[in-house]
Amino acid sequence: MDQSQVEIQPSEQTKQLRIRIDKPGGLSSFNIFCKELCSQEEGIKELTTSARFTLFSQRWAQQSDEERAIYKERAKSEPLSLSSKERQWKANLRKMKRLMDHQKELMPTTEGFFVMAHSARDEYFGGSEQGLKYLRENFHIVEGFVADPGVWAKSSSSKVTVKQIRDLFNEKYAAVAGKGKKMPYSMQNSFTVSGLPDGLQLRQPSRYGTKQLREIWDARDSIVILLLSS
Repeated sequence: MDQSQVEIQPSEQTKQLRIRIDKPGGLSSFNIFCKELCSQEEGIKELTTSARFTLFSQRWAQQSDEERAIYKERAKSEPLSLSSKERQWKANLRKMKRLMDHQKELMPTTEGFFVMAHSARDEYFGGSEQGLKYLRENFHIVEGFVADPGVWAKSSSSKVTVKQIRDLFNEKYAAVAGKGKKMPYSMQNSFTVSGLPDGLQLRQPSRYGTKQLREIWDARDSIVILLLSS
């Protein structure tokens, strides 16, 4: 087969999501130049978008370094209009949602939820149902953030303790065996456990390392216990 006819598709493992978050600046020097050109020459607004961009690019290329420097200085002091700020703000929200979706593609157990508002009547939120459920079940995180915004950054990297995992296992077991029942680690022939991270088996939490404790905690929503009939 002629190699020139072979279309090479990028590997799934090499695909990357590239999201540019626009800085809250004003118009660029090129934008100011284009805007000025439209106001000075008739007929430009009647051109197609492609034709306008070609014309702008050609005219911009004809500008000397000194002329471009003037536009760059103007761009530094050119304020961003309110409508432009709102468009940029909403566009960045869509990018945040795309980023969350991409995170879930990388790690299917990923869940998230966010709320943003710049006025009491202009509130936006997004995420997954499990992300919202997590916040409802762990509302202390939200309360902690209100009291101290630094808690938000600390919560994701805080150390997972042996007690947290022990309580988690007890809670999972009690949900199927009855309230107050604790995980019987020595009786694993009476139940099955699924959803633990790859390579890990159920055992006393004190026997897990720091990294393993974190992995189990991150996978907690996937862990399921089933009792075996006697």
